[in-house]
Amino acid sequence: MKKLVIVTGLFLLVALVSLLIISRNNRNRDLTDILKDGRLTVLINSGEHGFTRDSLKVNGFQYEVIKKYADELGVELVILHEPDHEQGNDELLKGDCDVIVSLQPFVADSTLDVVSLVPLIETNLMLVQRTDSSGKRSVTTQYELDAKAITVTKASPYKGLIQNLSDDLAIDPQVLEAEYLNLDALVNAVAQGKIEYAVCPGHLVTRLAGSYPTVDMTLPLTFHLQLGWTIRKSSVVLQDNLNSFLSNFVGTAEYWTLYNSYFVN
Repeated sequence: MKKLVIVTGLFLLVALVSLLIISRNNRNRDLTDILKDGRLTVLINSGEHGFTRDSLKVNGFQYEVIKKYADELGVELVILHEPDHEQGNDELLKGDCDVIVSLQPFVADSTLDVVSLVPLIETNLMLVQRTDSSGKRSVTTQYELDAKAITVTKASPYKGLIQNLSDDLAIDPQVLEAEYLNLDALVNAVAQGKIEYAVCPGHLVTRLAGSYPTVDMTLPLTFHLQLGWTIRKSSVVLQDNLNSFLSNFVGTAEYWTLYNSYFVN
């Protein structure tokens, strides 16, 4: 019996050490490992515009860009879903994925373990509000948002930007997190009068406006908002390689054709 306990203990110890080694290796995963494995694993927000899945295929603006990069590397693209922005960052740091392919505000803080890649889209953040029967909106300037409640999706990356209005404009809007899983559900809640105000990235306004004629999305809250993907700071080679790819792709005729097909036309 004593021998069995010792053997079991040694087995558990070896298993624990193995898990720690695997976990450490995952956290240090870089381009060399991706090429060796033949897989690029990306984490997406399944409720975000940019990835759409039907019975036959996956498509979307962000999907087509990251698929182009994976094809250039000659590796398989593996897609994981995570709707929670904060949880996604944790999974990235643990090495469960290589890149978070979800449009998030550019962060220049070099002290963070997760860093922003070259921005994929430059846009602004727009206020979402209902209009009355004559098409008039209740808020016409940013200053009128003082003490107003603005609702965002759970763990929204835009929460901090709204809170910054307090410093920039000397107003104090309330930011409420709701359980809405995606932007469409949030805008629909404004249209139905369930919530009063929300936010929407400017590059999606044209696409959403046709579906919600009683909703106004013309008041900007921020300007020159840069949105892009995030990566582990430790993945130095992958970061340089993917940044080079994005720098050479963003702004090209192919980029604008793709952009217009999803956000304008």
